[in-house]
Amino acid sequence: AEQTRGVSLVATAMANVKMLNGYLEAEIVGARVGASKMGFFTSPDGDGYVGDGEYEDTFNPTMNAQAGVFEQLPAGMDFKAFDPTHPNSAFESFTTSVLRSIASGLNISYHSLSNDLTSVNYSSIRQGALEDRAAYQIAQQLMIDHMIEPIFAEWLVMAIDAKYLTLPSDKADKLISAATFIPRNFAWIDPLKEMNANVIGLQNGT
Repeated sequence: AEQTRGVSLVATAMANVKMLNGYLEAEIVGARVGASKMGFFTSPDGDGYVGDGEYEDTFNPTMNAQAGVFEQLPAGMDFKAFDPTHPNSAFESFTTSVLRSIASGLNISYHSLSNDLTSVNYSSIRQGALEDRAAYQIAQQLMIDHMIEPIFAEWLVMAIDAKYLTLPSDKADKLISAATFIPRNFAWIDPLKEMNANVIGLQNGT
């Protein structure tokens, strides 16, 4: 059940991760296009402009632009600037919103996923940390149950059979079942407050 829940959490967030990746790619392309400040050549009589690009003989000739260099246009030719508004002013708010949705799908807090601590305070970061730790502990137990314990069991049997460990082979199952794996612990944000709260709880018998 825990393994299925872990997979479903990732699957829930994948659509938003893909959407955010596509948006970031589009914004990067848009920003590069905006930085180029391109444009189009037009003429009232429809005469073509002979550019200096790779496709001079085609219907849509091109020219290369260099910083600080201006080219004189033929008579009657006009230049229409193409000036896209990038980077988009909604970029930060949109990415923040998508990251919050992804964090919710992964059952972790936004600031843990994005490393953005601009809008947190002690209470909010503590509450977020408690919920994060619950999710991390599920992941830790999944790792122990489905990876570490099976590998340890296979290794122990191999080590006994190969005489790397001088233990009787009939003790392997007992040693495997007795093994305890302790994952990393989590430090408190403000240890003094947490310890004082523990002392008060002990004093009050709670």
